Formats: sequence, structure tokens, C-alpha cells
Amino acid sequence: MNATEIYRLYELGKAWRLALTFGVNGAGLLILRPMADEVASGGPRLLAAWSLALWMILFTLVMRRDVHGFCKKMAEEAEAVAARKPRVYGPSARRFLTRVTGLILSGWLLVAAFALWSFARPD
Repeated sequence: MNATEIYRLYELGKAWRLALTFGVNGAGLLILRPMADEVASGGPRLLAAWSLALWMILFTLVMRRDVHGFCKKMAEEAEAVAARKPRVYGPSARRFLTRVTGLILSGWLLVAAFALWSFARPD
């Protein structure tokens, strides 16, 4: 493989993994939206919202590890093929991945915390 093919595979693989991450998290929000009023009043869907948030946190962490591992592997392959150090998965890409993961996780942590607060609050 040459450097151009590796870079193309890197971009396609990264885009596919990030699209999967954003798509599944968006679907989780769409599932959560209809039950928001019932969760706020402490209804029976409270446990469903809490467990959905925990599963989405787990999924996001797994996908972050997958994206990081894939990008790191492709950067190593690009470095082995290229004559000079390629610009594949540099520090700015790592910071972007960490910040996006943090934003997604903070949103799901807020959902889980609100569900627990709704469950534990005295009426």
C-alpha cells in the first residue's frame, strides 16, 4: 500500500466510526425524547431512561477506544510507508476526539443524574 491509499482508508474508516457514534447517540436521544415528561414526573419509564443513559455512556466509551485504536494503527502504517512523518491522527485530532467524547458523555451523565434525582426526590 502506498501513502495515498493509507490516507484514504484512514479518512473512510474514521468517518464511518464517527458517523456510527453520532448516529447511535442521536437515536438514543430520539428514544429518550418521548419519555421525558414521564421521567420528569417520576413515572415508570424512569428506570428505562437511566439504563439507556448508562448503555449510551458505555457505547460512547467503547467507540472512542475503537476510533483511537484505528487511527493510531493507521498513523503507524502511514509512518512506515511515507518518507516523511505523515499528518495522520496528530495532536489536534486526538484533542478533537477527546473533547467530542467528553461532550457526549457529559450529556448522558446529565440524563442519568436527572433520572436518579427524579427517582430519589421526596414528593
